[in-house]
Amino acid sequence: MPSTTHRNRRRDTPPPRTASNETEVLRGFLNYLRTSIAAKVDGAPEPQVRTAAVPSGTNLLGLLSHLTFVERSMFLGDAARIHSQEPSPMHKYDVTVTTSASPETVWKLLVDAASWPLWSKVDSLDTTRSADLDPGGDDGVGAVRAFRTGRVVTGERLTEKVERRLLAYEDAFNSSMRNYHARIELKSTASSGTVIHWYGEYETSRLLRWVMPRYLQKFMQGMAEGLARYAEEGKPAQ
Repeated sequence: MPSTTHRNRRRDTPPPRTASNETEVLRGFLNYLRTSIAAKVDGAPEPQVRTAAVPSGTNLLGLLSHLTFVERSMFLGDAARIHSQEPSPMHKYDVTVTTSASPETVWKLLVDAASWPLWSKVDSLDTTRSADLDPGGDDGVGAVRAFRTGRVVTGERLTEKVERRLLAYEDAFNSSMRNYHARIELKSTASSGTVIHWYGEYETSRLLRWVMPRYLQKFMQGMAEGLARYAEEGKPAQ
């Protein structure tokens, strides 16, 4: 009779049964999730435990640290203490596009906050939360431009302005980012067009840092492309 080889397989722990009250249900599922993740990482060797297994860069150790942080902050109220001990890393985005439009044309769109909804991904300019906007469409250093995207309003304060060459700004109020600084640099091409270099850096919460860098890189790429398209063709961003 041929021999049969049996492989030992670890079976997932089934979810708990419904308890008599909400507190017991919460405790039951919390213990269930703790046990499940502990079983999955138990025995994982170095360096595999630190090796990314998916394109996002997530590894087992990072996943375990994330879940530990969420439990401590949500249920034990340790968020402030944890954040004070762990410095928040700076994230960056960097996009460059080229348009046949002149630097002067691109510049006029950048310094006029009212034009941004025409070519960018923002929906509207919130004038009630903006400050020191120039009625002639040439906003200066210190102006706060508040843009609404969906239900979210973010404010950006202009910090540096070099005519037709550089516009820099920082966050005035932003629920998703902290210490945000961005620069938009314009350079003429040999054919009288413009190279638009838009880049920035920021901090975000521990939870959002998993998704914000990829999202913002794509969002800002769309912003720069919309600016280039509108400056060149006078057509709104797609």
